[in-house]
Amino acid sequence: MEDLLAQGWHVDVVTTKPHNNPPRTSSGGQQLEPLWGGLLARSNFRGATVWHTAMPMKGTSVAVRIGGWLGFHFLSIVAAWLKVANVDVILAPSPPLTIGVAAWMIGMLKRAPFIYIVQELFPDTAVSLGVLDEGLFLKLLRRVEGFVYNHAFAVTAIAPGMVRAISGRMKDARKLHLIPNFVDTRIIAPRERENSFSREYGLTGRFTVVYAGNMGPAQGLEILLDAAELTRDDERILYVFVGEGTVRAQLERSTRSRLLSNVVFIAQQPYELVPEIYGASDLCVVPLAPGLVAEAVPSKVYRIMAAERSVLAVTSSESDLAAVVRESGAGIVVNPGNPRALADAIRDAVKSPDEAAAKRGREYVVQHVGRDMVIKQYSDLLAVAAAQSGPRGT
Repeated sequence: MEDLLAQGWHVDVVTTKPHNNPPRTSSGGQQLEPLWGGLLARSNFRGATVWHTAMPMKGTSVAVRIGGWLGFHFLSIVAAWLKVANVDVILAPSPPLTIGVAAWMIGMLKRAPFIYIVQELFPDTAVSLGVLDEGLFLKLLRRVEGFVYNHAFAVTAIAPGMVRAISGRMKDARKLHLIPNFVDTRIIAPRERENSFSREYGLTGRFTVVYAGNMGPAQGLEILLDAAELTRDDERILYVFVGEGTVRAQLERSTRSRLLSNVVFIAQQPYELVPEIYGASDLCVVPLAPGLVAEAVPSKVYRIMAAERSVLAVTSSESDLAAVVRESGAGIVVNPGNPRALADAIRDAVKSPDEAAAKRGREYVVQHVGRDMVIKQYSDLLAVAAAQSGPRGT
């Protein structure tokens, strides 16, 4: 956002109010100014005007979460229509898929094209996880997916496999662009193994296998508990889960029932602590559940590599994630259906740490997904799209 501002763009952001925790300020520390009886709020983030729609606190209730997202879609369209003045181009990141529909509606109201950013291939992910079966609803989602792709001025995807999958679903695949997620290597940089985070949570003096992020069904995290059980005789190894999510309580119950003293859970941490969290790690886990679509590269893999830590990718050997780890030489790939192979890989890493892998990972990030090069790709694409919407300028 600040990069686009620096290049002369005027930026308005429509998002939700913070809903992981109940702070009174925006993520940038700016005070939220309530509007519309609390249905909307306004803040300023580094020069961009941010419009926050009401959103219930994040919990495990599916009905509440669906209702919250439906409310966000409605309020975001109304807020963009009434509160944002001239719009030259709209940037719409997924998921959910329906954000593309909201972007199209805003574009119709403001006479502006939209660019749709595919961060997750949906509904493919839901099908792979067994959440959706073949039927009328899936057909409807496929229709929505095709509608969004074909009505967007351009579609960007973050991984080659996504590009391959999407190209066959578009009428004009020339609108499709491969633009990976960037990493700011100035912020995500190597830290000392013993730092404030490792000291606070007692992670010093152990070989730490760390998963940090959302704990949901797409991650398939139960295999880490299987590995913890298989390596419980090695007191050097500590498995660390950092974050929240719909399956965290289930994982904690499983940990207690297995009597795993080599597993700890840490609450979700501020983003500013990401370099410290990875710094406190020996192996950083990037897992994908068994059967999950191969066209997925979680952005955390690049952050781990930028922090100069070894990656432990639990994924199919045919996945784009596996390809990134192999191409960069940044770590290990283990099949998600094989807990024993995972435990063996962790034991091997304890015996013979590959410090060169961590350095190769950071070098790869600097060369391939640096912030400046990715922002330039988006800025160029935005300029082309904005030229279509009229002479208002950037």
